[in-house]
Amino acid sequence: LYKQFESKADIETQLIEIGFRLQGDTTQRALAALGPSPSRKTVLEMLVHAYRDFGARHPQLYRLMHERPLPSSLPSDVYEARATTYRGLFAEHEMGVSLWTWAHGLLVLEIAGRYGPEVDIDRLWEILIEKATVELN
Repeated sequence: LYKQFESKADIETQLIEIGFRLQGDTTQRALAALGPSPSRKTVLEMLVHAYRDFGARHPQLYRLMHERPLPSSLPSDVYEARATTYRGLFAEHEMGVSLWTWAHGLLVLEIAGRYGPEVDIDRLWEILIEKATVELN
C-alpha cells in the first residue's frame, strides 16, 4: 500500500477527497432527480436525507472526513462545491453552518449508537428539518 502513497497522511487525504467527491456526486444526482423547480423546502429535505444517508452508508469514511482539520493538500474545489449547495438555501451564512453543525452532531451520535432505545432518531431529523425550514430564504 505504501508503494502507492507517500505516507499515511497521503492515504487519508486521498480517502477524504474520494469521500467528498462521492458525497457531492450523490447530492447532485439527488438534486437533479427533484426536477427543474423544486421548492426550497424540498431541496432542504433532500440535502438533510442525503447527508444522513451518506454517513450511515459510509460511517468510517464520514468520520475521517469530519473529525479532524481538513488537510491543506485537499483540492479546494472538493469541499467548496458541496458547501455551496448548502449555503445557497439561507440568507445568512451562519444559518447554513448552524444547520450543518446540527446535522453533524445528530449523525455522529447516530453512527456511534449513542441514542437510547427511547429516542426516536427519525423524529430528531424531522425536527431539524422543521426548524431549518423556518429559516429558508
